[in-house]
Amino acid sequence: MNNIDFFTPVKFFNQTTSFEQSFIEGVDDYFYLGGSTATVVKTSSASRLEQAIVTDETSPLILTILKVASYCTVIIPLVMLVLKSILRSSHSYEKIDPQLRAENEIPISTEFIKKISTLIPEITRSQDDERIVWLSKAENLVFRLADDPNHVLKLVKPHHNFNSLSLPEGGENETRERFQNIVMAKQICANNNLAHLVIPQTSLFSAYYNNHEYAIIIEENLNFDPDETDQKCHHKTYESELTNAVKELATFIAKTGFNDVTWRNIPIIKEDEAYIGQRRIALIDLEHMQNVRNGFLGDGNGSCGLISCVSRKNMNIVIDEMKRNGIQLTSQETMPYITNARNEEFFNNRLHEYYTQRNMTKGNAPITVNIENLGLNLDELGEISIFEESTQEFVSRNISLREVAQEVIDEINRIIENNTSKATIRAKRLAHLHLSHDKFMRYRHLGLPREKIAPDTEEEEANLWINQICRALVNNYAVFEVKKARNGLLIQA
Repeated sequence: MNNIDFFTPVKFFNQTTSFEQSFIEGVDDYFYLGGSTATVVKTSSASRLEQAIVTDETSPLILTILKVASYCTVIIPLVMLVLKSILRSSHSYEKIDPQLRAENEIPISTEFIKKISTLIPEITRSQDDERIVWLSKAENLVFRLADDPNHVLKLVKPHHNFNSLSLPEGGENETRERFQNIVMAKQICANNNLAHLVIPQTSLFSAYYNNHEYAIIIEENLNFDPDETDQKCHHKTYESELTNAVKELATFIAKTGFNDVTWRNIPIIKEDEAYIGQRRIALIDLEHMQNVRNGFLGDGNGSCGLISCVSRKNMNIVIDEMKRNGIQLTSQETMPYITNARNEEFFNNRLHEYYTQRNMTKGNAPITVNIENLGLNLDELGEISIFEESTQEFVSRNISLREVAQEVIDEINRIIENNTSKATIRAKRLAHLHLSHDKFMRYRHLGLPREKIAPDTEEEEANLWINQICRALVNNYAVFEVKKARNGLLIQA
């Protein structure tokens, strides 16, 4: 066992230290004048064995002078030395390698590798399977096994197909690079005592199929609300409990260049009831670590930047940390971010008032509206094409504005009803109406002159039936707001 030297001070990588741990820290710090420190990262209450990472730090000059002066009293250092000896006698501190600790956190059995290997065809082709719970099928394949809710598996999407019958290959190097980002991030958190940032326990393993190797990351499945709207709301609700986490996250960005900072990648952890202390933030996607400035301000990879993720109150913490790292923003440059934060607060206040006036306490309650009172010409007819299964041909038929309006309302209510996993009322009542789906794709031209398939002017766009219906729902207070989104409309009910 590689024990920690007697005069190497011990710190605890946890903001909820016990009285005994705080006492140990205080006594050890008394003899510390600079040099190595040991940060305890794992404790066994049964054996009193504690594993620690040793790093080099400095002691503030004034504090060092005061300590040296107190040594001249003789009695004070003798008392502290006795206390230190007693405390050290009841604890064992083992020095560990942070690289090894970060790389081997989740044990991988041979049986587990075989299990994953049999699923490689379904995984690499992003196929639905009862054994797989898909979390993302984009550039990163992210999934859980149906019989293992405690772990998440990730790999870069294989992108090489040598023929139509072969499985996709490639992505192994990118997956390994992302794993090394995780290892580096863990070391930086440990070395800088970023105790309010939590990176899931992680391991890297290889699965094999047809003699080809697929590198896969396995992570601990942390407890948090995955919806971005929920996380946006949480940053406002818990802003006073997030000051430490926000400051540490700013430090992390400054030291790593982490530049994929958006709510889905930095969720606030749902702590156990026994937890005491400020709230913590998880770091669950460390793929992009390339640009410090963009980590703070936003990037072309879809990141909005830390300054846009936090509440207006906590924005100053981010700006101060940026200044400490040489990123200066003029008042003109910061104004758009401050304006956006104010607009978000104004939106939240108006939405809260809207829900209060309607006694809206259940997020999954359907919208209720008398379709006849929408002020629309419900008997107006339009022509659509429908695929007939019997003839295997497209046929034209007339449809009324009334029918389309009812379908829109029904779809909004279906989405709201299925938002059961969301945490906040705002998230539960947010419906993304996908106009690219077959049902609504055939309605996208309705309201235009007969010879047109897309609007050329704002007036033509306003006359589209879908837009008329949504505008009428807002005007009749059936929904709060409608705005454009990718492939459709975002409806805040």
